[in-house]
This record gives sequence, structure tokens and C-alpha cells, in this order.
Amino acid sequence: MARSVFLRSLAVVLTLALPASALPASSSLAAGPDDEADDMLAALASQGGPLAAGKIVAINRDARQIEIEHAPIAEFYLQRMTMIFKVADPGLLYGLAPGDKIRFRLERDGKSYVVTRIEHSN
Repeated sequence: MARSVFLRSLAVVLTLALPASALPASSSLAAGPDDEADDMLAALASQGGPLAAGKIVAINRDARQIEIEHAPIAEFYLQRMTMIFKVADPGLLYGLAPGDKIRFRLERDGKSYVVTRIEHSN
């Protein structure tokens, strides 16, 4: 029961948050709870998936790099660890400091990863 309510709430929030073009064409709030969850997970995957969580260890603005102690990132099969990542846009690093808790999005760049989005987390 609680899972069903959670999934329906999540579906409504994501439907409102995502642009209409990102939602699957067959998405319908009248569908069953399992159908809604599958549709919303597919929409999230097409948007790059959920953001990863971590804490900033160090920032090197000149090299466009950030060192993050992060939680497991299932999408890339990364376990909990500390890694140095390149940043797609150096502007993402401003307003951040070591010790800040963040959520971030990664994209694969050949054999490495690039941070394409960063936001503060509580």
C-alpha cells in the first residue's frame, strides 16, 4: 500500500518536473502503479537518471577538476569511493567549497567520466 502511494506520488512529481517531450508517449496517470513506475523510470533514464550524492574533497578550478567522495553510482557500476572528475563547464565549480554536500550528474567520456551538473544538497 505504502509503495503504491509512493510510486503514484513520484509519478506525479516527475510528470510535473519533466518536459512533455521527455515522457514516454504511452504514459498515463490512469495506468496501474507498476505501469507508472516503469514509465517514470524510463523517463528518468532518458534524462540521465537520478543525480549521484557525494561530498566535495577538493576543487582545482584551473584544471577543471573536482574530487568527490561519492555514494555508489549504480548506473556506472561505481562503488562508494573518492574520485577526481573533469567538469564539463568550469562555471559549475563556482560557489562550491571542500566539505559541501552535493548531488551531481556524470556522463561517460571514453574511459573517464565528466560531471555535467552539480547542485547543493542538505
